[in-house]
Formats: sequence, C-alpha cells, structure tokens
Amino acid sequence: MSSAATSSRGLPLRRDLGLADLVWLNILVVLGVQAIAMAAHIGPLAVVLHVISALCFFVPSVHVVASLSKRFPGEGGFYTWVRESFGLLPAFLCGWSWWLGIMFFLPVMLLQAAAVTLRIFIDTRQAEQHTGIELVACVGVLWVVTTANCYGFRFARFINDSGSALMYAAGVLVFIGCGMSAVKRGFVTPLGRELPFDIGTLGLWAQIAMSYGGLEMGSILGKEIRNPSKTIPRAAWLSAAACAAGYIFGSISLMAVLRPIDIDPVSGLVQVASVAGTSLGWPWLGFTTMALLVVGTLGRLSAHVGAVARMPMLMALDGALSPRFAELHPRWKTPYIVLLLQACLCTMLLVLARSGETLRHAWQILMDMSILTIFVPLICMFAAAWRFGNRLSAAAGISISVLSMASALVPPTEYESLFLFELKVIGGIVLLMSVGMMVYRRPQSVTR
Repeated sequence: MSSAATSSRGLPLRRDLGLADLVWLNILVVLGVQAIAMAAHIGPLAVVLHVISALCFFVPSVHVVASLSKRFPGEGGFYTWVRESFGLLPAFLCGWSWWLGIMFFLPVMLLQAAAVTLRIFIDTRQAEQHTGIELVACVGVLWVVTTANCYGFRFARFINDSGSALMYAAGVLVFIGCGMSAVKRGFVTPLGRELPFDIGTLGLWAQIAMSYGGLEMGSILGKEIRNPSKTIPRAAWLSAAACAAGYIFGSISLMAVLRPIDIDPVSGLVQVASVAGTSLGWPWLGFTTMALLVVGTLGRLSAHVGAVARMPMLMALDGALSPRFAELHPRWKTPYIVLLLQACLCTMLLVLARSGETLRHAWQILMDMSILTIFVPLICMFAAAWRFGNRLSAAAGISISVLSMASALVPPTEYESLFLFELKVIGGIVLLMSVGMMVYRRPQSVTR
C-alpha cells in the first residue's frame, strides 16, 4: 500500500452519518423518482427490464459493496478496492471517470427539474424561448446546494433528508392518484400484450440499468460513517429492496393512466399527475407534484454534490492529484476547493449542453455521457470483486455494464444526425478524460 494512502486514515473528518442517514443517502442517489417516467415510456417491457437489471446488476452490486466494504472499511470505497487490486493509475482513471460521470449527471437532475416546472407554467412548444431563465435558475440552485455542502454533512444532511422526503412524497401522491384513476377509468395500458422492442428501446434500457447504480457512492464516505464495516452492508441491503420496489411498481402506476408512447421520459411524472388529477377532479395534483419534485431535487442534488467531492480529495491524498484537492476548510473540515471546482464545471456543462440543443436533447446527451463514464469504474469495481473471490456477482455486473454502455451509444430516434450525436457524447468524454491524464501526478515513491 502506498504511504500516501495510509495517510488518509488521519483525515480530520466528522463521523456524522449513521445507518438511517446512509439508507436515505443510498435511496436518494439510486431511486430517482423522475427516472420512473423514462422507464414507463418504454411500456410493459420496462417491467421485464427492471427485473433483469435488479437481479443481474443491482443484487450483484449490493453483494460486492457489502463484502468489499467489510474487507476495506475505511475511506475510499471502490477507489480503494481498485487501487488495492490493480494499482494507483487504474484507480485514478476509475476515480476520475466516476467523478466525471456524476458531473454529467448533476446537470441532468437540474434539467429534469426545469422540464417539470416548464410543463406547468409554459406551453411545451414555447419552452425553448425561455432558455435564459431556465439556465439562471439551474445555476442558482447548483450554487446554493454547493454552499450548503461547504458547511459539511452535519448541515447538508438536513437538505438531503428533507429533500428526499418531499421527493418521495411526490411519488407516493402520484401513485395514489394513478391507482384511484385506474379504478375509475380502467387500466389504460394492457400489460398482457406482446412486448415491443426496437432500437429506441435499446437506448433507453441503458438508463434503466444506470438507475440501479449509486450504492458505491456511500462506501466512499467511510471516514464519515459511524461503524462503517457494519453500517455500509446493512444500509446497502435495506435501500436495495426499497429502490427496486419503487422503480417496478412506479412504472406500472404511470402506465395505468397514460399509454407509454404519450409519457414524456423527462417530465412524465408531472404529466401523469396532471392527467390523473383531471380525471379525479383534483386540478391541484399536477402543480403540487411539480413543487414537491423541484424542491426535492435540492436534496438529491445535495447528496450527489457532497459525496462525489470526496473522490478528488482521496486521489490527492494518494498523490495522484495536486495536494490542493485534499485541502479542507479550516473550520468546517470539508473539501471546499473541490466543491467550488465542481460547481464551476457543472455550470459550464449546463451552458454548453443547452447551446444549440433542445432541453430534451441536452438531457439525453448529458445522460449518455454520464452512463458511459460511470460504468467504466463500475466494471473495474466488479473486476476487483472477481479478484477477491466474488466471481458470480462480478460476472453478472460486468456483463450488464458492458451491454449498458453499448446501448447508451444509440441516439434518440428523433435526433437528426447520428454523427453529431456520437461526436458530442464521445468527443466530450475523450476531452475531459484527457484533462484527467494531464493533471495526473504519479507519486515520487510508492511502497507496497
């Protein structure tokens, strides 16, 4: 083990996270309520794909995270597991790729919140005329959440927990409305018919598989979790059951009210709530759902912003990045430099993604970039699990990850230029990965 790595054990971080906090954090980063609409847009086949993803990817992920967290209970999570298995450079590439993947995903969450808000207040056909207002709102929310995380999890966890409560309250409200609407009007989408599969469905399946990723994030916070060797595995299994049930039953609920082809994959939850509310005589249901989702997005965004900032800090402690990335705030003991850097990068990505693209296409491009970069470190995590004896879980996880990355390269059916789509997705990833290699600093001396 490198001497730099051992020094990370002395980080003056607060152990503020208990079992309940970590379960909420896992649910918050894995169960995206708004992602349910994307799956429902596929149709009844989404239920089958959810079951496959849960059994062949999510369960292996939980098993790997639980077992390797017991073996390596300290700070670092999958970054430490890869470093101990394959060395510092592969660990750095995995950590950098994972960090970029979350950076691509943060604007996705903000654009989703913008989409559901526009659906209520502005006609969809006129939404592109308000790009400036949308960007200002998204950037403002991003910086508010970043500021909160600069004060640490002791403060930010209240945003995480309250945000998750509001977001899942919106989901429960919609599901109740969908159930009552189905009782009144009947089930709109017959689940017993044949399950159509086309090239567009293949592209969306990658997003279903990715929606079950995220458990590795909690393991990175080992130094800020009380009794991590026991807390991380227990939290992983508890949150896994809740997330899988939420995705499967949520997709069925939305299809009870609207045909899959009519469900918008970005803002479908508010869309279905409005339809169900109209049929039940509840005109407030759509607006209430939108408000809860938008405010709840603060919590989910905050959970990602705070957790992902620990990755560059860990790489700096290993000597792979400048020591400035590991610098903690003198009072709040948080990696404030990384947090500010993240906010600047996400602001740039938001502006670039919306330049010359519709909100839907910007969302899709960033989503696919996130999928491609996040699954690379997940493959390495499963490879590390293979090396430590978890062969079955590793084989299943790697297979689903490779298939998901391939399907993420399929552009939306309505996108005019395949070449331009692939250029933006792959070109952007290659550029930022190259930046990672430019800032990589191999330690002068590494002892093992």
